[in-house]
Formats: sequence, C-alpha cells, structure tokens
Amino acid sequence: AVVSTQSGHYGRAMRFQYDPLMDMNVKINDRYEFPETLDLNEFIENPTDNEKFSLFAVLVHSGDNHGGHYVAYISPKLDGKWFKFDDDVVSKSNRTEAIENNFGGSEDESLNVRHCTNAYMLVYIKETQKDDVLTNIIDDDIPLNLTSFFEEEKREEALRKKKKVPTATLR
Repeated sequence: AVVSTQSGHYGRAMRFQYDPLMDMNVKINDRYEFPETLDLNEFIENPTDNEKFSLFAVLVHSGDNHGGHYVAYISPKLDGKWFKFDDDVVSKSNRTEAIENNFGGSEDESLNVRHCTNAYMLVYIKETQKDDVLTNIIDDDIPLNLTSFFEEEKREEALRKKKKVPTATLR
C-alpha cells in the first residue's frame, strides 16, 4: 500500500495478513528488496516534474504478529548517513544495517533460515522538494507547549541522575 503526498510517498510493506487456515494474522517474512532511489517517471504519461524520490526512513519490526520490537532508521539529511532510533536511544548506523539487513527473507531461498526482522514501512521524499521538507528548525517553529514539556523532562532527568550519583564526603 502506498500513501502519496505532494512531497513524498509512504509505502507499507504489508508484512501482516490474515491466514484463514490458521484463523489468525501471521507475519510475512519474505524477502523484499527496496531501492534507495525510487524513479516513478516511467509510470507517468506526461510528467511535469522530476518524479524521483529518495529513501528517508525505514521502519522495522522484529518479531511475529504476537509481539516484537520496533525501530526506525532515518537519514535526516538524505546524505547517506543513517541513524537508528530505538526507544529513547539514538545511535549512528550505516546503510547495511538500515537498508540491506531489513529486506527480510534470505538471500538464498534454499536455506530454511528466515529473518524475523524486516522493514514494514518506507518513507521516501521527493528529490525536488527535499529542501522544503528537510528545512532547518528554529526555536520559534516549536510550539510553546512542546518547549515547556521538553524543558520539564530535562529537569526531571537531571534530578534522577543527581539522586543516583553518590555524593563524595569530605574529611
């Protein structure tokens, strides 16, 4: 399934489906290779714009239909540098971890080893609109209620850290 907006396409890999024999939803772990650049020009009769899109984010599910874990890989500047967003931890990543490791299935289908970690949603940004979509954020762009929320969160985190760190005693 693909949802389109003026500036991007959001593709869902349809990794879950109902199995009438098992009478339940099951996760599909088949291999699906997705491109870093998506060129849709060949599918448009008279393109008025360059219909090329760059992969911005790969949302990943590990596990089965009963449970698992979700992470997101994002290339915030579309410059080939990837970051992994895993709950409250953000770390540097790379192309292999963000893209190739999330195709699902296996490269050699003769092996019965199946990956249960794979992309379930892809976010592409139109190349001609990336500067508008990925514009710099200034403080005035952030709603006041969010700024207050984040400041309070930082204060609470500082207090938690302070309570965990033993104070040195002077003699």
